[in-house]
Amino acid sequence: MDSVTERIDLINSLELIGRERNEKVEMHLQSNFYILLLSCIAFSITFIIVLLAAITEVSGIDFRFNWNKISLIVLVSINAYDAIGNALYKRIILKHLKFLETSSANNFDLQLNDDLSDIASILHKPLRRNIILGALMIIILIGCITQTFMDNQFIYYKFFIIPTLLFYTLASLN
Repeated sequence: MDSVTERIDLINSLELIGRERNEKVEMHLQSNFYILLLSCIAFSITFIIVLLAAITEVSGIDFRFNWNKISLIVLVSINAYDAIGNALYKRIILKHLKFLETSSANNFDLQLNDDLSDIASILHKPLRRNIILGALMIIILIGCITQTFMDNQFIYYKFFIIPTLLFYTLASLN
């Protein structure tokens, strides 16, 4: 088996791709485009709402989206951010797979296949990749769930503005 076939098999075996070898790459690229587009739209809308609610809470301005009532929107925003990251990685890998299948190259350095395998194993453990972001996600999750189940009566929820804004800042730098 040559290194190109090994690389294609390695890419097809990734959990992130979720594809059988005989399925068309074009179909996956097209569906991935729509997932990426919807994730970007959802993240943009929810991020703007979260940002406006945080700014108005700190400045004391009365606004339609009160910080104490948007805990579920914060969770949706973080989930959409995560979906964007997964869709981008999947898109890059699918484009590379399409290149490999249409390419006339017969050989790759075996070190490149090992590097791809290492990168794939890192991508499957996102919280280990960045422990600070993982910790912030857990803190925000606990605060949002507590706020939701306490029927918006969790008095310390306003302090969760800090880890939420810190999460968005660190995530944008990541």
